[in-house]
Amino acid sequence: FNLYQAAANRGTMMIRGGRHVAQAIVLDTAESAWVGEAEELWKSDKALSQAHFDYDNVSYGVFADPQRCRIEGTRIHLGREDYEFVFLPNVDAIPVEVLRRLLEFYEAGGTVVILGPGLRFDTDATSEKVQLVTKLPIRSADGRHDDEVKDLVGRLWGERASGRGHPHLVQYKDVTNFLY
Repeated sequence: FNLYQAAANRGTMMIRGGRHVAQAIVLDTAESAWVGEAEELWKSDKALSQAHFDYDNVSYGVFADPQRCRIEGTRIHLGREDYEFVFLPNVDAIPVEVLRRLLEFYEAGGTVVILGPGLRFDTDATSEKVQLVTKLPIRSADGRHDDEVKDLVGRLWGERASGRGHPHLVQYKDVTNFLY
């Protein structure tokens, strides 16, 4: 099998003109996992792989760096690659710089997708009532920018979204239907 796979990989690379082509970035949630709940990266990778959709895993630091990761219209350019989708596995906490870049991409017309289980239980602090809510980031990874994170999330997936881009919440089981 290894010989066959090596030959198939070479053939595929030649068909593409010697250039790797992936349509999506999947943000690596390792930094989020240090401070709160975060979907394990392999779950998003598995869902996209089973949908036969090519992607690259990218760290928060690389994605948030405008020198390394450029947003040009509805595409993201990173090195010689360019992408049309950004997938963010479900997280509770996220660096505010990452959300700023996601909003910038969304405002340019880009497609931003939260991938994973779509709901979580939330407790209303005033009434102590438990309710089921959409699972979105709720705080900053450093604990200093929680209000800005909530504002940015509202501008991406909430009622204040501008409508310029394409924000989505997709469960693992629905990835194939979403993509195709």
